[in-house]
Amino acid sequence: MKKNFTTQELVIHLTLKCPLNCSHCCVEADINQSESLDKTKVLNSILACQDIPSINKVSFTGGDPFVAKEILLAGIKQASQLGLNTAVVTSAFWAKTKNRAVKTLQPFIDAGLSEIMLSYDDAHAAYLDEHYIVNAFQAAVNNGVEVKINVVREPDDLIDKNHMEQLLNPRGRYNSLLKISETAVNSTGRAKQDESESTRRQRAQADQVYRGPCTSVLRHISAQSNGQWVPCCGVIKPPAALEMGNLGSHELGEVLSQAHEDPVLQWLAYEGPVEIMKQITAGTEQPMEDEDFDGICHACDQLFNNPSNQTLLDKALPDKLTSLKLQHAIYGIIGLNSSQPPPQPTTQQFDHD
Repeated sequence: MKKNFTTQELVIHLTLKCPLNCSHCCVEADINQSESLDKTKVLNSILACQDIPSINKVSFTGGDPFVAKEILLAGIKQASQLGLNTAVVTSAFWAKTKNRAVKTLQPFIDAGLSEIMLSYDDAHAAYLDEHYIVNAFQAAVNNGVEVKINVVREPDDLIDKNHMEQLLNPRGRYNSLLKISETAVNSTGRAKQDESESTRRQRAQADQVYRGPCTSVLRHISAQSNGQWVPCCGVIKPPAALEMGNLGSHELGEVLSQAHEDPVLQWLAYEGPVEIMKQITAGTEQPMEDEDFDGICHACDQLFNNPSNQTLLDKALPDKLTSLKLQHAIYGIIGLNSSQPPPQPTTQQFDHD
């Protein structure tokens, strides 16, 4: 059964700045990026969650949020005070030694950090030795903080889930606190730069490739580093077609109400971008098939950042509306598709840092 479609998580893209320059980075983060959210926007975005009862978690990502530690700490404190779970995604570049890892992480744990997601794979290993991950992992689990490891793999990469399991948890001591996952590289962001045809074919054949319904759209709402609301996790640079309004001028409740009634977003949630691309290109000179995509983010990038595909989408949508309305009704009947509450702003907003 599909996961509930109600919005459950706010994802804050704090900054595009990152000390690493990983070859597969979907948002093309690096140390020279300047795009970031200020403290006021971050805190007001979190405060807005009070009006959306279904949201129970706030996650911080980037770039690397630890390059903006003061704002990150304030955000975690704010979310924790509201009773929300918190998570942060990081490369652990700050964990060179055990002592430094503990000293860096402790204030965030004290503020209420409940989960840390560490990214490590061959691309990250080009910049950081694995002892950084070990140090960050130990600093977290020794304080009861849940750790998730995300390994993003090219087909021929050496580091995999088993490697990380042996590195961090060879005796199973931390089974209750550690979760390790593998995902395939999607040809988005930096990963699609200079991509050869053979690389694209290899990626599309990887065991980890997922081509089903988007598991993020509508369920997540992201506050992007450019100051825009986007109705998904936003792990690719959001195209204008997915932007739902400015953080400073559009209430979160309004944004979510509009998003959940948007037929294109429903199509993404119910069937997924790969299926959309196959349907809208059927009968054209270049019909698309599953093997043309190495994941749903790749398909979404193609769907929204290619003007020709946008035209095909607009043309196909009217004939799809009846099917989408039926799916929407069915999911509502079985309790998976509750409408978002209307905007009811009751929170005091911050006017300055």
